[in-house]
Amino acid sequence: MDGEPTPNQPTRPRLTARPALGWAALFPGQYLPRPRGLLLSPLAFALALSVLAGALFLTRLACPLLEPEETRYAEIPRQMLAAGRFVEPVWHGAPYYHKPPLLYWLVMGSYCLFGVHDWAARLVPALAAVATVLVTGWWGRRLAGPAAGILGAVTLCLSPRFVYLGRMLTMDGLLCLWVVTALAAAHAAVARPVFRRRWWLVSALACGLGVLTKGPVALVLVLGPVLLLRALDRRTCRPSPWAYLAYLAVAVAVAAPWYLAAAACDPAAAVAFFWEHNVRRYVAPLDHAKPFWFYLPGLLTGTLPWSLLLLPLAGALVRRSPFTAAWRTPALGFFLLAALWCLLFFSLSGCKRAGYLLPALPPLALALGCLLAGTVPWHLLRPCRRLGVAHAAALLAVLLGVVGSVAAVVTGVMSAGECAAASGCLALVLAAWAWRGVNLPVPLAWGLCAATMFVVLSVGLYHVLPGYHRKFGLRGQVRRHLALVSAGRLPVVCYPHRWDSVSFYLQRDDVEAYGPSQREEMIAGLRARPRTLLFVKSDGSLRELLRALPPALEFVPCGRQGGFVTAGLVRRRAE
Repeated sequence: MDGEPTPNQPTRPRLTARPALGWAALFPGQYLPRPRGLLLSPLAFALALSVLAGALFLTRLACPLLEPEETRYAEIPRQMLAAGRFVEPVWHGAPYYHKPPLLYWLVMGSYCLFGVHDWAARLVPALAAVATVLVTGWWGRRLAGPAAGILGAVTLCLSPRFVYLGRMLTMDGLLCLWVVTALAAAHAAVARPVFRRRWWLVSALACGLGVLTKGPVALVLVLGPVLLLRALDRRTCRPSPWAYLAYLAVAVAVAAPWYLAAAACDPAAAVAFFWEHNVRRYVAPLDHAKPFWFYLPGLLTGTLPWSLLLLPLAGALVRRSPFTAAWRTPALGFFLLAALWCLLFFSLSGCKRAGYLLPALPPLALALGCLLAGTVPWHLLRPCRRLGVAHAAALLAVLLGVVGSVAAVVTGVMSAGECAAASGCLALVLAAWAWRGVNLPVPLAWGLCAATMFVVLSVGLYHVLPGYHRKFGLRGQVRRHLALVSAGRLPVVCYPHRWDSVSFYLQRDDVEAYGPSQREEMIAGLRARPRTLLFVKSDGSLRELLRALPPALEFVPCGRQGGFVTAGLVRRRAE
């Protein structure tokens, strides 16, 4: 027969490299599998993802800024712009070298275009989140196929944790964009046997922007998985040491000018940045100390209902069958490697905050997208007669909406009537699932699950999130005093610590702040001025201040009261 050796023809041995640590046993497929299912042109692919992400990330940006992070990262670029200082970050007249300035520069650009508004500041992380979804879809489409790319991007876009944290005005959302871009480009550079220098350069540029956003952590998050991939899978190409040196040179060239300028302005601040806010914060936490397992519960609950797929994914990785081998590709292995590396790195850190784990969510979503693309029979719409993972995920999405509505009423964010209306609509969806959901085809079940999750997130963004921001933000209490402060140029004081909402919404650079140990000094200043607008914390601090005020002074609350801050005028009793 053709293809079989003759008795006189020796058999040619196969020359295959033996991967280390059993990588080929877990991921026996090849890169760039044959496209199957969900065949969209690149333009339609990007347009569909842009519409979905824009509907979730570019709405309700005008909610009040939350203390303390959002208001700080909105106030610093406002003060830099007002002072005309574009290299040195400024926070209330003092240099602020805790973080590099790329986010500040982008927010300053947004202020120049649209004016100083809270929505203009939050527009930067919102656009970064939309770009992250697009890059995630491109990464999956190029390395794992069109179906895995769009399903992974949709999974990321419909994850509650990513939707909430990705819109917040912090460094983490922008860092996530640069890290995911650098990982995707580096993966595209080394996935084929031929090294792609162009993508390697793109990865280095994105990594340099990550260093300019939050420091050297971007290099660790990107180069760690790339180096481990070469050690685990010898089917990938091997960049030379000169390639890694060129990578570091490009990344350093992007970020070094600002670091050198900062070191020239204040050498002590530059040393403090690298030591205090990078090394020491990681090894010995200055604040936010949490246990090792801190991120795991939030990761599992924040990605519901999609995290239900982690159990089938783990089972499919260890199962040996031709069906599972078809979608267990090296691309899936790298997605899991990048997500686990980020999770492990930040779990070992002493200082832990919820937003730090954002760069792990896109590769994890792509891993789940590979599972969906391989297990969902898109070409066979046969009914599924049993309650599978898709139906359980859809039911859980509905239940999440009901629980979220009840929690919003308990915290005072929603009224009982709004909660009853939302729960009633979700109950109808739940009843429809219980009646007909078991007989739905598997692809349709997953599609309705995604649609249900989109509705739940949209209701949360439009009706729950604004109430949450109004309850825990200070914009309503501060803005009502804008006319009073502007007309009389009243002095403004915060006690027992500073709230950046006060200076941001009043557009004042001379707001004073006093701590508990400075109370006598603050009272002396109040006595020397006839009238002062005071923002004081509505707890024991207010009671202690009222007892400490001299008889000649009185505190008159004004404006909306409640919440955690009380505003009022401190004036002489003769008035």
